Amino acid sequence: RGMLVENYHVHTTPCTPSRSTIFQGHHTQQTGLFLNSDNAPNPVAAEDMLLRLAELLRTYLDDERQEISLREELELVDLYLGIQRVRFKDRLTTRVDVDPELPRYAVPNLILQPIVENAIQHGIGKQVGTDCVEIDCYRIATSLCIDVRNRNSMLAAPPGELFRRGIGLSNTRLRLKELYADGARIELGELLPRGVICHIRLPLKQLAATPSQRPMKIA
Repeated sequence: RGMLVENYHVHTTPCTPSRSTIFQGHHTQQTGLFLNSDNAPNPVAAEDMLLRLAELLRTYLDDERQEISLREELELVDLYLGIQRVRFKDRLTTRVDVDPELPRYAVPNLILQPIVENAIQHGIGKQVGTDCVEIDCYRIATSLCIDVRNRNSMLAAPPGELFRRGIGLSNTRLRLKELYADGARIELGELLPRGVICHIRLPLKQLAATPSQRPMKIA
């Protein structure tokens, strides 16, 4: 185990129009306000931030595959986290840990985006101090497991209530149900002394090659 995916050190251990519209409005406005604020980054960092946003928007609009490889999914997460690292500067760190056999397996397209966004918004986005967003991808028997954590927040309500009122969480659970019936699940929990973890469990499934598969962007 030991790959480098852009800024990630990886150690051993159906895209709908409504989602596209929500993403474009929220993230374009958020990024625009930040770039015009007193905390705006230097020109090089600002250009990188806008390029990352443009690539994310392109994916939301153009990629209609229900499933993509875990490798592609992590590349998209890196685009989003790269924007947030510029935004929060040295307050935010990120870590991704992936079993080396898993990147070729299938995951729902953009399944991690709302989960990672929640980790940012309800962690460093609302709390003082620093935070670390962590993603672990590992295998248990015939399941692909993904854990997303932050280290500076607590659940605002019991998990059941959060799944009922949270659009990102409820939509994610619905997508998993539609794609895999009872073969997948998503759960929330708290960490001690602080932090929240979201656990996703998917059936281990080979990804069928398609002409629309995005080229890999591994550095």
